[in-house]
Amino acid sequence: MTALPHIEGTLSHKLDPKGRVAVPVEWRSMPLGNMRMMPAKTYGVEVLRFLSECFYQQQLDKIDSMKEELGAAKVLRAKGAFIRRCAPVKINEQGKLQIPKAQSLSANIDFNSEVMLVGFGTYFEIYALQNYDLMVAEEAKEISEFNDIIGGF
Repeated sequence: MTALPHIEGTLSHKLDPKGRVAVPVEWRSMPLGNMRMMPAKTYGVEVLRFLSECFYQQQLDKIDSMKEELGAAKVLRAKGAFIRRCAPVKINEQGKLQIPKAQSLSANIDFNSEVMLVGFGTYFEIYALQNYDLMVAEEAKEISEFNDIIGGF
């Protein structure tokens, strides 16, 4: 099985007037090239999530592995829903990723504006600045709970 990329960090970037964003060089060195973009929510905040092809395939395999638990019909519907939500995208030779207008609007991202790119290990997310601030506030609450449980988080 192909190793998953390890994408980490939080960076501010500007989306250009055509809806393109430069993907950090460190993230481009991973086997990302072809990716899948899907609308998602993190801490209840609208975001665009970008999955490597490897991670995308692992998620499909995980859905397939649930046939006994969920039944074949439900797994087929879940797999279809996941596939429909994940649009293929590609990082171009200049390291830019094109975000379609409809998807950008679904996450409150305006073209020609600042966005936050956040790495989560095997995928990354792009946030409108106001959505990023909301996510960080919700995340801080959860981190506080983790600190109480395991200390030193």
